[in-house]
Amino acid sequence: MLEEGGGQAERGGWRGTLQIVVIVLGVLVAIWFARAPQGQTHTDDLRLAEPGVPTVNVIRPAPEEAARNVRTTGAVTILDGVRLFSHNRGEVVYVAPALRNGGSFSAGETLVRIDQRDATNRLEAARARVRYAEARLLRQEHKAEAATLEFHRDNPGEEPPPLVARTAKIAEKQADLDRARLGVQQSEIVLSRTEISVPFDGQVASARATVGQVVGRDTPLGLVYQNGALQVEAQISQEELASLAPIVGRRATVRAGGREFAASVDRVAAVVDR
Repeated sequence: MLEEGGGQAERGGWRGTLQIVVIVLGVLVAIWFARAPQGQTHTDDLRLAEPGVPTVNVIRPAPEEAARNVRTTGAVTILDGVRLFSHNRGEVVYVAPALRNGGSFSAGETLVRIDQRDATNRLEAARARVRYAEARLLRQEHKAEAATLEFHRDNPGEEPPPLVARTAKIAEKQADLDRARLGVQQSEIVLSRTEISVPFDGQVASARATVGQVVGRDTPLGLVYQNGALQVEAQISQEELASLAPIVGRRATVRAGGREFAASVDRVAAVVDR
C-alpha cells in the first residue's frame, strides 16, 4: 500500500515539471518571433507605395545673418580740424552767434569780422596808384605819337628809331601800371581776409574770439571741423578682431552724451596697443 502511493506521487511531480518546461518554451518562442526583423515586409510596403508620395520629410537649412555685437569704449577725436587765425591787425567788430563751443555753421558764413577801415583805405590807395600809372603811360604814348609824326614828316618812308618812338619809356610806364594793378589785387585779398569763414558746413570745437578784442597777425580765434570729420579710437581684443574679419567697412553705433550716431569702421591700427 505504501509503495503504490509513493509511485503515484512521483508520477504527479514529473507531470508538473513537464508542464512548466512547455510553458517556458512557448514564451521564449513568442519573444523570438516578436523580435524577428521585418525588413522584408517594410521593403515590400515601400515598393507598393504610390509614386510621388514622399516617405520622409527633408529640411534644408538656409543661411541667415547673425548679429555679432562687440561693446567697447573709446575716445572721440577730431579727424581734420581747421584753426581760425586773424590775417590782419585790428579790432574784432563781429563774432557770429555760431562761433561758440558746440555751435554749428554753414559754408561761407562769416564767423569773425575785423575792422575793415584800414584795409579799405589801402585798397583805395592802390586803385589811385593804378589811375596815376595809367595817366603816366598815356602821356608817354601821346609823346611817342607826336614824335613819330614829326619824324615821318622829316623822313618820309623811314621807321622811327626807338628813342623817337619812346619804346623804353612806354615799357617802363606799362610795368608801373602792371605793378599798380597787382597792388590792387593784393589789397582786395587783404580786405577779404577781414571776414573769416570756411568753405564747409561744420561744428565749433573751441572759440576764443570776442567783440572788441584787438588782434594781430596769426592770433588764434578758434578751432572748427567739418561735419562728419570725427573719429573714435576704440580698443578691441585680437579674438574679437578675428571674429569680425573683415572688420573694415562694418557698421558701428557710437553712443555719447545720451545720443546715438551711425558710424563705420574705417581702418585698423597697424600696431597692437600694449
